[in-house]
Order: sequence, then C-alpha cells, then structure tokens
Amino acid sequence: MLKFRYATDSDVELLYEWANDPTARENSYNKESIPFEDHKKWFDKGLCSGKRSIYIFTNDKGEAIGQVRIEYTSENEAIISISVDINYRKNGYAVEMLNTACADFKVKTPGIKISAYIFKNNIASYKCFIKAGFEGYKEEVIKGIPSYILYKI
Repeated sequence: MLKFRYATDSDVELLYEWANDPTARENSYNKESIPFEDHKKWFDKGLCSGKRSIYIFTNDKGEAIGQVRIEYTSENEAIISISVDINYRKNGYAVEMLNTACADFKVKTPGIKISAYIFKNNIASYKCFIKAGFEGYKEEVIKGIPSYILYKI
C-alpha cells in the first residue's frame, strides 16, 4: 500500500527531475525541457496560491515513486496530472495514486470536477484513468494533438 504526503519546498528538485523525464515531456503539451529557474518559480507560486495540490507518493520503504498534481482552473473544475518515477513504472501504482489523490481532494473540495487531458496515442495512461474511475468526456485536438478529456466528479 502506498502512502502520500503533500509536497513541500524540499521537493522542488525531485519534481523538477520528474517533470523533465523524457517520457513526461513526450506526453506533455509542452515538449520543451523545463529550465530549473522556471520550474522553481512555478513551484513556489503554486505552493503559496492554494490552487494546486501536489501529492508525493512513497512505497513501504519510504522511497518516492511518483506524484499526482491537481490544480484549480475555475471555481468548479481542476486538472489532474500524474507522473511515476521511471524505476517504478508498470507496477500498477498509478491507479492507486489517482484514486487516493482524488479521494483526498474531494474531501476538501466536494463538487469539483477533476479533468484529465490525455493524448489519444497514450493508451496506457487512458486505461489507467479509466480504471481509476474517470469517464469519457470528449475528444479534442489540443495544440495539434488528438486528445481525450476524461473527468471524475
């Protein structure tokens, strides 16, 4: 069973590493590597704003295995994203991470729709979100990339 904690200032470098993972960049609408200073500004602003929840998940050995981020986009919607450390992928952690983060977020913010934007060619991610209870919402081309938009209420 995984445990989670909320991100703190000390997680800036870990999250930077995960954000610049080649697979993460490949499955992001922004393909460019993120400069550390830009990441740090984004990270610091988000922790202070109260509009972003970042969950750091650890295994039974206390090793950080991934993160889920949920960020408000409006008063009734938030966007979710997930990344799993390259050393822990394909172990089935993602569904548990999504379910746990969503459950915690829903306790604090009932009635908020959580949306996920997934590339249509990222079948593994699509299946993961479906297993975690996200539903089909619509298909859309975003920044030239055919995508699914799934949601969880």
